[in-house]
Amino acid sequence: MGGVMRTTGPTGPTNSTDEQQQWENRIAVKQPRGMLRTGLKENCWKEEGAKKPVCEKWGHIGRELLGFALWSFSALAGGLFKDNGSHYCGLYAGTIEGAEEKKKKVAAKPQTQEKKKKVPAVPETLKKKRRNFTELKIKRLRKKFAPKMLRKARRKLIYERAKHYHKEYRQMYRTEIQMARMARKAGNFYVPAEPKLAFVIRIRGINGIFNGTFVKLNEASINILRTVEPYIAWGYPNLKSVNELIYKCGYGKINKKRIALTDNALIAPSLGKYGIICMEDLIHEIYTVGKHFKEANNFLWPFKLSSPRGGMMKKTTHFVEGGDAGNREDQISRLIRRMN
Repeated sequence: MGGVMRTTGPTGPTNSTDEQQQWENRIAVKQPRGMLRTGLKENCWKEEGAKKPVCEKWGHIGRELLGFALWSFSALAGGLFKDNGSHYCGLYAGTIEGAEEKKKKVAAKPQTQEKKKKVPAVPETLKKKRRNFTELKIKRLRKKFAPKMLRKARRKLIYERAKHYHKEYRQMYRTEIQMARMARKAGNFYVPAEPKLAFVIRIRGINGIFNGTFVKLNEASINILRTVEPYIAWGYPNLKSVNELIYKCGYGKINKKRIALTDNALIAPSLGKYGIICMEDLIHEIYTVGKHFKEANNFLWPFKLSSPRGGMMKKTTHFVEGGDAGNREDQISRLIRRMN
């Protein structure tokens, strides 16, 4: 500097013009009395004539950090030093001026709301194209998922029907037992109802030997069975026998062909119009001899059974006499199990 620097007293610097300028700059940046900025690379204040920085001398870390932060921010703002080389920080003045200029720019800028751009109207041809595409997509989805939904609904219906039939069979069985117990308790005899279903097996002849079929019992059919008794074995099958015959040896007449009944889907096309869509419906219609028994029985191909395990006793003799021919009533179920 031009003048001689000396420590300031309580009344401030006097005489020298440089000292007066130094005092004013020190007050402008709020510099502590008796302290100067030593240089660019030192980030702390020093007393005039002191060897150690005030921060180390005082032991106050916050003062050193504050000086470093002020110097860094001033350098970024472009107002760190003055042109005359006085090395005094102009942080506060530059910061305040920058803030005021920013406020002026914001105030001067007109606050105009941008008008919303109007979406151009969609052409009618494009609307029609979108509508047609949506309808086509819906039709495709319906065509794709309709069979799946139909199969799911049909499975649920079949399950409900089988559950209902199981309850019906159980109720029939329990009713028979209850009636027999009541009659025995009263000292009487219970005579069950006349059977309505018979299973006939041919045991003699050349063609169609050991073939079997279901027959609806009435006066006419009983007379025919008595006529051909020497060539057949017949009786009244139970539910288990009917079930095993249809599930194990069941074949259907589909397009004049003998097709094994391995799926419910094979039954519905032929007997669906009669309300028979699954195996359980077919078994129920046969066992209970329903109103569509004729159609259901004609749908079934005659059962081709094997020769009975253990062989036959005597074909030419009636069952009552120890042979195999004729009516064996409920004992036909044992023969069916030996041949199935």
